[in-house]
Amino acid sequence: MGDVGYVSYHGLAWGLPEIYYTVNADQWTVIRRAWDASHSDDFLFAGITGEPPSLKAQQEWNALAARNPNRVLDELICFGC
Repeated sequence: MGDVGYVSYHGLAWGLPEIYYTVNADQWTVIRRAWDASHSDDFLFAGITGEPPSLKAQQEWNALAARNPNRVLDELICFGC
């Protein structure tokens, strides 16, 4: 988890995770919590990357945002929508 957090949110990097199913939002929440527990800065997400036929892209964003209040920015990249 530490390595994923590091490459996703260190220096100039901002996380833009692929969220295809609710479980992906849960997995990224675990990574965010681990980062926050061991670093002085809060892990933020630039938004999400989504793709059908799983959840619709907005639902995917909502799933991550619900688990990480005030930590998900508005970027919504949707492939194949």
